[in-house]
Amino acid sequence: MSILDGHKPFNLYPDAFDMVAVDSKPNVLKNLSEYPEVRRYLAGKSLKTKTVYLSALRKYVEFRGLTPTELIDEIDADRQLPVRDRGRVEHHVRRFIEYLQRDYELKGKDGLPSGVRGMAPKSVSAYTGAILSFYGANNFQLKIKTPRGAPKKENVRKPLRADSVKRLVDHAGSLRDRAIILMMFQSGMDISTVCRLDYGDVADGLRRGECPLAINTVRGKEQVAYVTFIGRDAVEALQAYLEQREARLGPIALREPLFIKEQNKIALRERISPKNIQDMMRQLAVTAGVVTDAELDRADINPCSPHALRAAFSTIMKLEGVNSEVVDYWMGHCVPYDAAYFVSIVDELRGIYAEREGALSINRAVEQVQQLAQKYNGKMETYDEIIERQASKIQRLETELDQVKQSQEQLIGNEIIRALDNPEIGERVVGALEKLQKEKENRRI
Repeated sequence: MSILDGHKPFNLYPDAFDMVAVDSKPNVLKNLSEYPEVRRYLAGKSLKTKTVYLSALRKYVEFRGLTPTELIDEIDADRQLPVRDRGRVEHHVRRFIEYLQRDYELKGKDGLPSGVRGMAPKSVSAYTGAILSFYGANNFQLKIKTPRGAPKKENVRKPLRADSVKRLVDHAGSLRDRAIILMMFQSGMDISTVCRLDYGDVADGLRRGECPLAINTVRGKEQVAYVTFIGRDAVEALQAYLEQREARLGPIALREPLFIKEQNKIALRERISPKNIQDMMRQLAVTAGVVTDAELDRADINPCSPHALRAAFSTIMKLEGVNSEVVDYWMGHCVPYDAAYFVSIVDELRGIYAEREGALSINRAVEQVQQLAQKYNGKMETYDEIIERQASKIQRLETELDQVKQSQEQLIGNEIIRALDNPEIGERVVGALEKLQKEKENRRI
């Protein structure tokens, strides 16, 4: 007898989804990762991915009222049916997607039900992909397209450039925040990688005075070891932060976190978290005037998030002509071939970075003005002075042109009078004038 035999029919578009209680199996959700089907599902995944996958599977198990083993048994039985009778599992997954979109009740900041229903499109997409991966990891592929809601225009990230980053840095509440912003902008590191950095990752380079400063790290999401760089702005901000921290807490051990939490401007020895940086950037974006309170209220994300700094690094470096694979390597993406090739040419990569560092400098424009001021010894004309000088020059040229015209008219008149003094020429001129007069009178007739 098939597991599907006797299964009650269901409505593909119910007004409310019936959540099947899992009370009869109290340990299912608690011990989810102990099922062999789930272990296979999570194998080789990063900690962050495992967290998302388990969260999605818990909701799906609760929605279906089946254990992970029963879910796989169900689809195994479904695939043994005639082709025209298959597809019940796909219907259940589609119902689950609709439940997430319409009926799932979100929780508030206090962890209690908020009364708001329906997940954000990005979350629905992530959870759907996770459930499809669960079936795929257990050798069953579902032909379901992952829903991808059209991005809201309010969620478009700000295209940050050096001037916007300078405003963020100028309004930063601490030396630590200044260093974090500049490191993300000038290196392309993601927020999690920045949080995982230890003091030992930069200590030798700072001691040797390296600039650009090479940072050897591993990106957790891709499990990729790579090298990236930070420029002079970030190096100086990092040095200022570390000096202040040492003055407060004493020497920093190589294995201590590079960035630590601060509470009421009191430094703690606890490693900073991605949420700490997200919250800092959200508040700072408004304070610096990069986004408004209204824009944040309308958007589901912070348009000036840490990821916007990472995206700015990528865009600027590519616009500066750096090879896309080199930029991807600097950002910790998987590259088409062994990253060991790039590691072996760190000095060459440093040279490529150094040539384009100016495009990432928040102080470049200020420095250029200062250099010009020194060159002209403070005698640079203002815009108004230039306009006034040009207007005076134009007026002088117009006067000279009028004088030339008057001189030419006077010269022509004198020549005509002189010619008429000759009797022969005078008779010809008079005759021509009389002829013109007659022709004019004939046209009137």
